Amino acid sequence: ADSAKAEDIVLNIHKPEESTEGHSYFTDYAIKEADSILVEMGYSTGSVYTGGFRVYTTLTPAVQEKLDDIYLNGNYSFPKGYGDDQLESAAIFANPKNGEIYGMAGGREYDTRFGYNRATDMKRQPGSTIKPLAVYGPALEKGYSPNYTILDAPLTGSYKPKNSGGGYRGEVSMSVAVKYSINTCAVRLLQEIGTTTGWEFAKKLGLPLVESDDNPALALGGITYGVSPLNMATAYTCFASGGYKTDLTTIRRIESRYASEGDAPVYEHDAQFEQVMKETTAYSMSQLLHGVVSSGTATRANVGGLYICGKTGTTQLPNTKTFRGKYGTKDAWFAGYTPQIVGMVWMGYDNDVSADGKAQYMANVYGGQYPTVIWRMVVGEAYKSGVIKNETFDQPSGYSYSISDYSGGSSDD
Repeated sequence: ADSAKAEDIVLNIHKPEESTEGHSYFTDYAIKEADSILVEMGYSTGSVYTGGFRVYTTLTPAVQEKLDDIYLNGNYSFPKGYGDDQLESAAIFANPKNGEIYGMAGGREYDTRFGYNRATDMKRQPGSTIKPLAVYGPALEKGYSPNYTILDAPLTGSYKPKNSGGGYRGEVSMSVAVKYSINTCAVRLLQEIGTTTGWEFAKKLGLPLVESDDNPALALGGITYGVSPLNMATAYTCFASGGYKTDLTTIRRIESRYASEGDAPVYEHDAQFEQVMKETTAYSMSQLLHGVVSSGTATRANVGGLYICGKTGTTQLPNTKTFRGKYGTKDAWFAGYTPQIVGMVWMGYDNDVSADGKAQYMANVYGGQYPTVIWRMVVGEAYKSGVIKNETFDQPSGYSYSISDYSGGSSDD
């Protein structure tokens, strides 16, 4: 016994090589979603593997292949940042008419089955992409005109963020405030309509907010736990659909392999829509967000022949010891949509510091740059391949507003 105990233990470990060919972040998510659907229907966990089902997904080759080309095949030059780790990105695109997900990218590499999917699992600060969801949308819903004027001037009180660039314009219309993503206007308007009003509206659109998010920082995306691209795509779908919310899905239907011709599928997706805002609110918001793409911070999103709406977002570096004295950005976002496609793109680092403690951040990367270009490439391919067509939003009956780009005031500050 002593002799055996003294011998070194050598484990004969055999790990079968698991090919990832033919799999993707989309496939992994679809498998998990299909299994969840079956479990809800009374089947046991894992039935998607063992139950003899045929699963039909919403994957759209033109969109998914373009995402794979950008993210996995290296055919896009991502910016260089400060950090030892690889700068990451994620994206998700869906059909606002039925909630079907066209495609997704959960990161720039796919090495492990059912690994970390940034498109669905990540939680990050959304920056200014939250402004339509938590400020301007609820203001319009409350009865404010899209031409309402807001003062762009230094803020007073305990929460006093500044504008990017530091300048002020005086009195401006809501259109100008949205088009150029003016921080002071967003904060001032949220405080005017009430932070709870903005919080409740954004939560109704699907953002995973908590009670502590009910404060003025909500206007600029300062929330407790963050959001995923999936959360944000779901919320923006509410504008693209004319004011209705539906859950996004990768599953079209599930059939039994033993089914005979004519048998009903075990499950078939039937989009359920809940009205979360007035049609006029959604239409006004789309008019304002079209201005962001046509002549505001997101002109790089333009695809010739398409009516596009969108919002950029960038989060600054935290005011912590790690980033003290450094200049750059932490997260960059773009949310864009047409009546037939909604897409959300994020870019940033997974971790604030690398393994050796080095700060990781982006330099000169904003929502209106790289994320917007990725969105344009994917939507451009969808348009060229016929997945989507040019369509504009129908004006609601009796709608009388003509959007004004008023900037008549001036500020000496």
